[in-house]
Amino acid sequence: MKKILFILFTTLFLSTPVHAVQKGGAGHDNPEASLPFDTYDVNFTTEGDLPSPIPATMLLLAGDNDSDNDTLDLQDGDVAGQVLYIVASSGVDFNDTITISMSDTTCTNCVPINFYNVGEMSSLIWSGSSWRVLTSPGAGRLDYNTWTPGLSFAGDTTGIAYSDRNGSYIRIGTFALIIGYIQLSNKGSDNGNVRVSLPFTAYTNDVSGNVPVLITTVNLSGTGAIRASLNAGNSYFSIIDDDGNMDDADCANNTQIRFSLICKIVE
Repeated sequence: MKKILFILFTTLFLSTPVHAVQKGGAGHDNPEASLPFDTYDVNFTTEGDLPSPIPATMLLLAGDNDSDNDTLDLQDGDVAGQVLYIVASSGVDFNDTITISMSDTTCTNCVPINFYNVGEMSSLIWSGSSWRVLTSPGAGRLDYNTWTPGLSFAGDTTGIAYSDRNGSYIRIGTFALIIGYIQLSNKGSDNGNVRVSLPFTAYTNDVSGNVPVLITTVNLSGTGAIRASLNAGNSYFSIIDDDGNMDDADCANNTQIRFSLICKIVE
């Protein structure tokens, strides 16, 4: 029996129809005539209008190059055992990402599916009632970038000013090496434990309170060893000492914090 493969080319424009194409097989007048595909075109009115169930084997995602992140609503699969490949084919980068939303379907123990670069791919399998992610696009991702760390007191930043701050990271798959430096010129007026922001969120299932953080400080008072605590699901670490959380009273207007860490991150 001839196998029919459906390939959906999904162009993510909010105001432009999403275009789905089933490729044609031998005998069709198209550049991929040697492939065993039949061809048809379907226009969708919004980016969430994928057919349900999805009769597809592959979704090719094309970003809209508007420097604004997009979301695609995945739908239920067609038959149990169906494997779906989702590929970022064009117009996808760190300023124009694509997130696969499971709000219109179900997914068992899902990890986030976010596309940051052309060529990234994710694969899923449909059980008959739920998707399961086989591979995530972040598995082979390599990225180096800069970012700007910030300090807060229990999340509040009133009056905080800096004389210098900078950061950089190297991301390999779902792990990141993060380096940063902060020098205050004014600690502001808020109260609470000292927190330093991070460019990523720590992966929930792998962090249980203390990720090793190399940290050095100047003009930060503490009892015993000053160290950091990074909790599951947080995008910041807290600075602690032998007495527990350090707070605004331990900081000065010229406090300096230099740090580096490696952790598993949420994509």
